[in-house]
Order: sequence, then structure tokens, then C-alpha cells
Amino acid sequence: VIKIDVDREPPTDTLPTLANIVLEGLVHRLYIPLYYLTPEGRRLCDQLGLNGPYHIDTSSTSTSKKAAALPDNLFRRDRDLSMPETMQAARLFLELIEQYNWGTDCVRMFFAFFDMIESHPYALQTGKDAVGPKTLVLYQDIVRKRWHDELRANNSGYILTKVKTDIMTACHEEVVDSILNARIAVSFLPSHRSCSF
Repeated sequence: VIKIDVDREPPTDTLPTLANIVLEGLVHRLYIPLYYLTPEGRRLCDQLGLNGPYHIDTSSTSTSKKAAALPDNLFRRDRDLSMPETMQAARLFLELIEQYNWGTDCVRMFFAFFDMIESHPYALQTGKDAVGPKTLVLYQDIVRKRWHDELRANNSGYILTKVKTDIMTACHEEVVDSILNARIAVSFLPSHRSCSF
């Protein structure tokens, strides 16, 4: 018997349905990479048939069926998303965890977590090399993954809404270092100018 929720609104976007790996994550309360929730990620999963009814990971040696993931060469980690992509995916994530009954406390906590990310002073920095938004995206990636690892290990979560200063500092340093290293690499590229003697 199919239950019909008369209060539930139909989808308003024109994007493909979610990949099986997302649905599996929602049902089992697993870490869901936000890329799968972006329009780009959803379209790519659709092109590869990862949202079909029988697409499973055939490389898995496990006896249980596991939803197939995007290949590594096409997948974008959370830390590689832009701040707008992260927040767009976060809004869908919040809707989905509510639909899949992760619990009111959990939904509120994740709402406050992403609100904290979006309203943090770092989020206001702009420009190609702005470290603030990149730091926040990296921070949410690390902290959210750890939360799910702890949930799997201990069967209970914890509050994510307090900024872990040590982790934020480490993320900031990593982003600054990567920008500086990229600038150094560019400055040492061979020049294409011709030399005349």
C-alpha cells in the first residue's frame, strides 16, 4: 500500500530525482556529500543512471547491495564546492532530513549549523582569493563528516552549532596555504617570451 501525504507539496524544481546513494544516506542517516544535492551533481548522476531503480555498486565485495557513487574523477568533495553551492545544497539537505524523519532536534541543529556557516563574518569576504568562504566550506565538510562518523560509532550525535575554534583555525591555515602555494606555482611557470641575444 502506498501512503499519500495530502499535506506534502510536489517538487517545484525541474531537476532529476536524487541519486540512490542520497536516498540510502537519508534512510540510514549516513553522511551525504553535498555535491549530490547540487543541480550539477543531480544532473551528472542522472546522466550516469545513478538514480535508477537497480543501479548498485558492482565493485563492492559486500554481500549487501550498496548504491553506486559517482566515479572519483567526476565527484567534487564538499570542500571543493563554492559557498553558494554549499548553501543551496544545504537547504535541500535540511528539507530532506525533515522528510526522512531524522528528528526535530537534528533538523533544528543542522539548520542552526548551516545558518552559523552562512552568517559567519568569513562568509562576507568576496573575491577570487577570499579565504573566508573557502574556510567555512572546508570547516563544514570536516565537522559534518566527523559528526556522522561519531553517530555511526556511538549511535548518538552531538551539537554542531558551536564553532570549534581549533578546527576553524586549521581550516583557515589550510586554505591560506593552498592559495599561497597556487600563487607560487603560477609565478614559477616558464615564460613564453622569446629571448633574443
